[in-house]
Amino acid sequence: MIGDFEGQAVQSKQYGPLILSHGHEFGWGWSTTTDQSSGGHSVARISLIHPGAHGTRGALRVSGEIKPGFPYGPWAGVIWFPGRGPMQPADLSAEHELDFWARGTPGTYNLMLDTGAPGGIPLYAHFVTTPQWKEYHIALATDFPNANWKHVYYLAFSAGNLGTFRFDLDQVSLH
Repeated sequence: MIGDFEGQAVQSKQYGPLILSHGHEFGWGWSTTTDQSSGGHSVARISLIHPGAHGTRGALRVSGEIKPGFPYGPWAGVIWFPGRGPMQPADLSAEHELDFWARGTPGTYNLMLDTGAPGGIPLYAHFVTTPQWKEYHIALATDFPNANWKHVYYLAFSAGNLGTFRFDLDQVSLH
């Protein structure tokens, strides 16, 4: 389990709102990510909501706006760090599938994976949301070919189309 979102949110001066891993989850935790880190103007917010998918205690709400003005493909969403801290790599080579529940503003959303590729360009996969909770199964080798799973820096869930967005995540796991 990398995100059941049944804990608490904390506020950090450096990272803003954080959902830190606790108990049975692994990795450092979850934070917002936007193209502002590279000169863009998009914004994202995260919060915990209750209940989650199929009556779980909680889920993660991600909302914001993709704004024009970033030439390389704007983004905004939430990022998960598998290591002991942000941008500390972890070996996920034993994992074969990413499973999660999501719902939100209908549309196509991105999964961004950084495994230390030259130029810092992440690998992308996509998923399509509906207003109702839906379970997703992402085959890592198929959806992220050429990924170096021994050196994963982050996995992000993001919007990429201009305008406002909202999506909820729950029961995010690797196996």
